[in-house]
Amino acid sequence: STRLTLGLAGYSLTGFELAARLMEVGVVPEKAGVQTLTLFIHIGAPDELPTRVADVIIEILAGTRRRSFDRSNLLANPLRGLDAEPVMEPSAAMSRALVDGESIPLDEAPGRICLELVEAYPPGIPIGVPGFRLTEQAVAYLTAVARAGGRVVCLERERVLVLRRDTEEVG
Repeated sequence: STRLTLGLAGYSLTGFELAARLMEVGVVPEKAGVQTLTLFIHIGAPDELPTRVADVIIEILAGTRRRSFDRSNLLANPLRGLDAEPVMEPSAAMSRALVDGESIPLDEAPGRICLELVEAYPPGIPIGVPGFRLTEQAVAYLTAVARAGGRVVCLERERVLVLRRDTEEVG
């Protein structure tokens, strides 16, 4: 089996958009990102499959203009968006979600205490973690991924569950 990851930063479409275009012609990528697309070709696939997939990708990319991708809101390492220390134990934060949680727009979340796991896929690494404050960097990253067509897990219409401000000092 073979995995192939394409870097798309130089093109005018994201990995999410390329994945959607490929699925329209019956090619299902393994995963897509803002700047990448990963394909998996399994053992036993027809011999002509790699050539067919490559031809489709070349045709799609040939029809796109090259561009300089704005990486300003993307973190090279999304984990740098996490605060170093939790404000409260993650299990306590998750327990308080139903009683003391409020769902707010993502752009209002910097500095608030997260009550759920929030991750952008890929890479599938939690960027919002229960008990940790959401940082400006984390929110900018999640927003950039969502706007690029990516999947932000645990966000409902770009909202996130955080601790109500009036209960923050309660342990």
